[in-house]
Amino acid sequence: MSAGSRMNTPSDERRWKPIRREGLCCRAFDDEAVLYDPAHHAVHYLNRTAWFIWNCCNGHRDVEDITLEVAAGFEPNTQQDHPLAVIRDDVRSTLSRLTENGLIESAP
Repeated sequence: MSAGSRMNTPSDERRWKPIRREGLCCRAFDDEAVLYDPAHHAVHYLNRTAWFIWNCCNGHRDVEDITLEVAAGFEPNTQQDHPLAVIRDDVRSTLSRLTENGLIESAP
């Protein structure tokens, strides 16, 4: 992974616009997906939230844009309130895991 793919500081995060890595084979099942990386012979399971976030990675959205997409894209859970700060932390964590697994990278 290149240094340009990592989010090292908050200022990097504001500029970072992740994009889905090309060359992955994708099979969606309802709200979930399985991605196959033929270059590394690796299979990755994405739950509903990770799948949604991965699809938001189009090279035009930054972390805040993706956070707002997630907040708007899911029905509120009546048993648990998810303030934007909690959603943002979850998005950051998911983007970090997607980056570590080579499923997203920095947009050119």
